Amino acid sequence: MEKTEVTFEVFEDLEEIKRKLVKNGFNLTETYTLSDYYFSKHPMSRLKRMTYRAIMKDSFLVREIKEGKTKYILEYKAKRIDKAGNVKSEEKVEAVLSGLDCLKVFERSGLTMWCKVVNHSYVFKGSEVEFAVQVVDGLGNFIEIEEQEGMEGLTAEEKLSALIRLAKGLGLKIGDDFSCKKVFMLFKMTN
Repeated sequence: MEKTEVTFEVFEDLEEIKRKLVKNGFNLTETYTLSDYYFSKHPMSRLKRMTYRAIMKDSFLVREIKEGKTKYILEYKAKRIDKAGNVKSEEKVEAVLSGLDCLKVFERSGLTMWCKVVNHSYVFKGSEVEFAVQVVDGLGNFIEIEEQEGMEGLTAEEKLSALIRLAKGLGLKIGDDFSCKKVFMLFKMTN
């Protein structure tokens, strides 16, 4: 099922973000760490010249989730991207894996691990909204709001508008880009 989400960069440190959110009635309900290992059939030299859309079309990731115990998921994100390069929605296809050996299999098969994103997530919940504050190693702080309950009947554009309004109403210092592509931002910084 296709879902809509927004991701904004936040220009405040984590403690200030938490303080503001709690002051505005949000509760921290969950914390976890995601390590995403992105793989492609293309060599690094070609990946450096590709657009975000082209890279993501030919990539998949192994997601390591540390929340108490560790689990691994093989994931492909089919993203719907508009002409301006904004992610309008995405559909995830997932399979649960048994351990980190899959990373060795992919590397030894000749696939390129082109980026690793480590994301420390803090989930906040209010009376009608739930979202994650994400601290991405080497990149910065972000807020990600996924499609909320009750948005099922809206078009993708209506969902996007509603999610942008929610993000802007949180009282945080956020950027203008509602479609931050953390993996691509980190990839460009390191390559």
